[in-house]
Amino acid sequence: MYPIRPQENPYLFTIPEVAEILRIGEARAYELAKQKYFPVIKIGSRVRVPKQKFFEWMEKRSEPA
Repeated sequence: MYPIRPQENPYLFTIPEVAEILRIGEARAYELAKQKYFPVIKIGSRVRVPKQKFFEWMEKRSEPA
């Protein structure tokens, strides 16, 4: 069985992937990840964002049209 490449992980985003989705710079995405309200998982020195929690976070911050 082949390992899952990070960009294909079904459960977690990397911070660069979050930056791409939000169309912000990576530095800003890392700043966002340091905020208490932003969902992250720390694995040693690595930071990952659970996909489901990330989309819930976006949904909570979206304004009605």
